[in-house]
Amino acid sequence: MIKSIPRWPAGALLLTLALSGCTGQATPAPAEATSYRVVEDLCERLDHAWITEFIGTPVKVRAFEAPPGDDVRRRCTAGAATADMDAISVQVNTQTTGELSPQPEPAKPLGGVGDQAYIRLSEPFTFTSEHLGREQTSRIDSLMAAQGPATVMVTITVHAPTVPDDAAIQAVLTAYGKDVFALMAESPDS
Repeated sequence: MIKSIPRWPAGALLLTLALSGCTGQATPAPAEATSYRVVEDLCERLDHAWITEFIGTPVKVRAFEAPPGDDVRRRCTAGAATADMDAISVQVNTQTTGELSPQPEPAKPLGGVGDQAYIRLSEPFTFTSEHLGREQTSRIDSLMAAQGPATVMVTITVHAPTVPDDAAIQAVLTAYGKDVFALMAESPDS
């Protein structure tokens, strides 16, 4: 035996569809914009453990004083060096208002950091240092990223007998970019 199907009046069916969202795309409520701020102790708050692990000496941090009246930009560095002249430095430049420049050559787009990001990985170059009496390899790599009105540029410079490969440098640059944006988005009381 076939069960009877209850019939709904057309108006009730349309009302049900409208209330359930089936008649059109629901427009999400606009997300509250994240506010970004200058972080005075930025380099002190970032994790630089990889530098100490790679180079074997403690990291030193330096923040550069902003010009008078400049309350939107900051720059700091973290680095370590050995007596044998092996060194790693990380420079972080931030700005709370601005835009990311068009993609510079030979940078490549990078996902997962901010709204838009580019990474520039250099080809390591090796040379014989007469001063050190051995071969030295260097590389300079950078990340440029934007999240809302905030922009970040991180540059890593390595001088050592061997240097991290592209995958390791990309992972470190990505982590720095994410961490810098997170710190810039925190409230000052955090």
